[in-house]
Amino acid sequence: MMETRKPMGNVLLEKAEYKVEETRPGKWRRYVYPSGTRFAEYTSHAQLFDLPMVHYTHGICPETGRHVWSMKAASPEAVTYFKLLWSKLSGLLM
Repeated sequence: MMETRKPMGNVLLEKAEYKVEETRPGKWRRYVYPSGTRFAEYTSHAQLFDLPMVHYTHGICPETGRHVWSMKAASPEAVTYFKLLWSKLSGLLM
């Protein structure tokens, strides 16, 4: 007997219900799509210049349908960003 499947709705139109787990060093947000694909995001409580020291993401965000881009406070990108910002600010102050 042939099984009929219900069409899957657009997950982006629904509110994502994350499993949120608070740990001592940070917070995990996890989501599993109906297909079994997973999304996970970890953000540490420790921060430097309002950026998390550790920000890890895996999978596609159910809210945006895209991969989440993150910049860690201790990453080379963040150091370059703050150097450029500092040089512009010091140029304005002189």
